[in-house]
Amino acid sequence: WGGGVSRYDGQRWTSWTTADGLPTDDVAAIYEDSRGHVWIGTGGNTRGMRGGGVAQYDGHRWTRYNAADGLPSDHVTTIGEDLQGDLWFGSCSQEGDHGVSRFDGEFFHVVTTSDGLLSDCVWSIDRDPTDRLCLASTAGFSCLEDNEWVQYPFPRASGAVPDTTAEGILWPHSDGRIGQLAVARSEDGLLWLHEGGWTGGEHHILWSFDGGRYSAHQSPVTEYLSTPQLM
Repeated sequence: WGGGVSRYDGQRWTSWTTADGLPTDDVAAIYEDSRGHVWIGTGGNTRGMRGGGVAQYDGHRWTRYNAADGLPSDHVTTIGEDLQGDLWFGSCSQEGDHGVSRFDGEFFHVVTTSDGLLSDCVWSIDRDPTDRLCLASTAGFSCLEDNEWVQYPFPRASGAVPDTTAEGILWPHSDGRIGQLAVARSEDGLLWLHEGGWTGGEHHILWSFDGGRYSAHQSPVTEYLSTPQLM
């Protein structure tokens, strides 16, 4: 962390840091919008990372935004875009969870649990198979449908162990939430989530979300950790 952001054009690298206009050099999210502008989110949930908001690169210069402009937090975990072209910025930090903010090109509009989100700790923003905007949080998905948030609580992990603050161990919480997750969208539109840390144990589960329900799958991480590795 702390090295700014770099672009590779196939021949050489070009790097940008705070000296070039980034809010901080701690980059947590990178997103290219439908207009071809690149957005950089800084900070996040990692201990010691500084949050400075987001920066937009139009090909020539950086424009910065932070909480004073209407972001939910200066720690931006994820960036996404809806079908109308509005940008969404999620937050989840050790300084507090603040939900998401929608940017319509002029103003930021903050959305939290009081507006219908399952959780204010948002890890990922993407669209489901029906192109609804969905926010992945520690409690599950919140999907926007007809200007209303539809909640899909994360399946309670059977035998979930109590919370632990040990660094690097990210177990499911006893109330069905999960400590941290990674999310990706496959070509068929399914949203895939991996829960659990990079440590041994049984709580490494790969889930798929089809816009209405979750399905559990064997996690490659679990298989790898349970198989003796040759050194």
